[in-house]
Amino acid sequence: IINYNLPQSPWLATKILPVLEQNQKLKVLELSNCSLAADDLISLTKFISENRTLSSLNISHSIIGSVDTVKALANALKKHPALRKVNLSYCSLAGGHGMIDKILAACKKCDALDIGHKDFDSKCVEKIANFLG
Repeated sequence: IINYNLPQSPWLATKILPVLEQNQKLKVLELSNCSLAADDLISLTKFISENRTLSSLNISHSIIGSVDTVKALANALKKHPALRKVNLSYCSLAGGHGMIDKILAACKKCDALDIGHKDFDSKCVEKIANFLG
């Protein structure tokens, strides 16, 4: 699902995620530019925490407007056994450079991480540069 304004929450949690939970072979999940609401992101984070097959996640162009949601997402990404590609490009992260460390640490086993937003300050860019080595 790309570039589609999803119906208001809890539509993702009640209509889409239950179907995806039944798919034991799901490897790629694309929810780019879907106007995910805060409740949608919380539900998605729970889904990621319970999924074991996903290798690629794209939630680019999302507003992750709560520090608690950023932390929960980072925790889910970090503990996921198969996730190797994460796209968070154009995502606004609550907590700014204070939360970027959590996301970067969570994605250190990934083969690919797309991340960046026009609101990232110089500290965010510095943290990303340090992460890259």
